[in-house]
Amino acid sequence: DEMIADDGIDQDCSGADLICDGDSDGFLNAACDGNDCNDSDGSIYPGATEIPNDGIDQNCDGEDLDCDLDNDGFIDEACGGTDCDDSRSDINPDAEDDCGEVPEDRNCNGLIEC
Repeated sequence: DEMIADDGIDQDCSGADLICDGDSDGFLNAACDGNDCNDSDGSIYPGATEIPNDGIDQNCDGEDLDCDLDNDGFIDEACGGTDCDDSRSDINPDAEDDCGEVPEDRNCNGLIEC
């Protein structure tokens, strides 16, 4: 039988009517072919502003935004910080440039100072 959402009738005898937007955020849940990853919290929906490092995926992209992936103590530029490469802890604003065979700007200032 066809499930009709939000009609007050329990068509599948589950004990509750099918609700497609339980948190009233304007995004449908997966049971209704929507993409709201948490239909009980109106602040969690696709496109929501992500709060870094809180353990919650506010924007439903499958992960929480981590602003210091390399754990070097510097916040990634994508989060408004100054770490130009958050995948390597040896690259951060306090690092010294590498002047070896392949010189590398490790202090994120755009210059290789040797």
